[in-house]
Amino acid sequence: MNNLRLLTISIGTLITGVILYGITHHYIVFYFPSYKQHTPIRLIPPVKQKVTIFFPYKNSWGGETKEIPSLLSEENKIITLINLWLSLLQEDNLLPKKTFLQTALLDPAHQELFLSFDHNLFFKESNIYAKYLLVHSLCKTLQENNIQVSLIRFLVNHHPLKDFHLDFSKGWPLTEFSHISPNHSIHQPIPLTTLILNPVGDPYNVGRVINNAFERTISRLYAQTLKKELENQIPHIRVILTPFSADDNYQPLQNASFANCVQADWYISFHFFKEKDILPHWYLYYFMNNPLEDAISSKNNALQLTPYYQAHQKNLISSSSYAHTIYMHLNNHSLHTFYRLHPPQPLPFKPVIGITAPVLAFEIGLKETEDWKLFIQPVVDSIKSMV
Repeated sequence: MNNLRLLTISIGTLITGVILYGITHHYIVFYFPSYKQHTPIRLIPPVKQKVTIFFPYKNSWGGETKEIPSLLSEENKIITLINLWLSLLQEDNLLPKKTFLQTALLDPAHQELFLSFDHNLFFKESNIYAKYLLVHSLCKTLQENNIQVSLIRFLVNHHPLKDFHLDFSKGWPLTEFSHISPNHSIHQPIPLTTLILNPVGDPYNVGRVINNAFERTISRLYAQTLKKELENQIPHIRVILTPFSADDNYQPLQNASFANCVQADWYISFHFFKEKDILPHWYLYYFMNNPLEDAISSKNNALQLTPYYQAHQKNLISSSSYAHTIYMHLNNHSLHTFYRLHPPQPLPFKPVIGITAPVLAFEIGLKETEDWKLFIQPVVDSIKSMV
């Protein structure tokens, strides 16, 4: 009996020793659940802000509201806005290729924005006004969403965007191109002695394709016919066509040099595109580089040396006056129901850069190749009324 009791005590002591050894050396761990209440962590949703993305729509602008994070830095906000703009244009098939933004950089003063895309933004056959609407829809998007820059440099693969009609060698102003106030009444005759007509195109550029013909060919036929009609009906003015040079003789700005040497009283350039609507569109343009700078410089008549890209400032007010005057005459013409005339639009219009004389450009939509003949008489009658 004593032996059994001693055995039981020994086994109990052994087990107790093993347990104590295990607890001491962390072989045995006891976990007791805690009944302390924990406050759950609440995730605060990111703050969003509404932005409006503008895009070309029916010869004007449309807008679509999107949401973006409100705590973005200025550069990240710019990148986000431009990517939304590109996505919207691609959805509406307003870009020739799927286009991505490569780089968006601000200058140190945060006044000029450099944007590089991987493809050109324009269809080759687009009319000039459609290009203007597309570019300015981006400017309008940035301006309306409080991006405080003055100019945008448009680049493709980090080089200036190349276009035959619009000049992107300098920064594009964020503000809309506004009109310069005309300096005379539409009933006041203009002093016109020498008129230069410029058919579009050069040896390296045949222009856009209109059915089975090139824009350069149609434009030259139009200018030659218009010259003949003007000389027959207004014999006291001299009408000159810009010279057409062979490949090896062509020089950039040669038309500007020619017009400035001749000391023309008015310079009119003619451009045509393939019309898709029922009524052909007729656009009027005159040259402007920067709305603010040009408005100030055009009032300065001091004698000074002028860079070629500022040559237009000398007669910018006259360009605006002549454009608005001929617009009124064309709009009141008996054939005005056969075309849709648009008010004059100032633009950095590349084909007339460097010309000091008052300038005007016509861009006319043609459904058929021979439709250019319909636009001869309205121009002849309008110029006749102006002089």
